[in-house]
Amino acid sequence: MVQEYGLFIGGKWKKSEGKRFETINPATGEVLATFPSATKEELGDAVRAAKGAFERWRKTPAPRRGEMLLSDRFL
Repeated sequence: MVQEYGLFIGGKWKKSEGKRFETINPATGEVLATFPSATKEELGDAVRAAKGAFERWRKTPAPRRGEMLLSDRFL
């Protein structure tokens, strides 16, 4: 079964309305996963979410940011 990924916007995974593209294993030609190409609206949502989170994120100490990025929350 091929894994289908979504968009991570504003701390939540969302299904995209845009087209999808495949990642292929070059050794076998097997499709490994599909990923979305965001629509203009989805891109706008992502930019707004990033701007909204920026002030809090930049005030977070670097070691804490690293812990957050490596946590299971984002996997």
